[in-house]
Amino acid sequence: MDAEEARRRTNENLKGPAIEKYVKHIDARIKDAVNDGKGSIHNPQVGDPKEGTGESFYLKPDEERAVRLHYENDKYIWTDHPDPDPGSPVSNAYTTLSW
Repeated sequence: MDAEEARRRTNENLKGPAIEKYVKHIDARIKDAVNDGKGSIHNPQVGDPKEGTGESFYLKPDEERAVRLHYENDKYIWTDHPDPDPGSPVSNAYTTLSW
């Protein structure tokens, strides 16, 4: 397999099978937020066992890019926010997914 074929296969998998479990998790979070009357979720790219997924995950850059494109193609708004208080040890940059 040459590099072009490897890239093609990677991109193909990042459109479905490789991101399926993350999309399923984020979709469940969106559904819960909608049922609570919310218009966004924070840090969709991070999993949390306390949210009922049973597993913890943090997306790799290629996976995050693919998941982000998946939602942006469905007209969601994925926004990266800078750290609101860089001097605070408990403050961090964050992401929102809104609709």
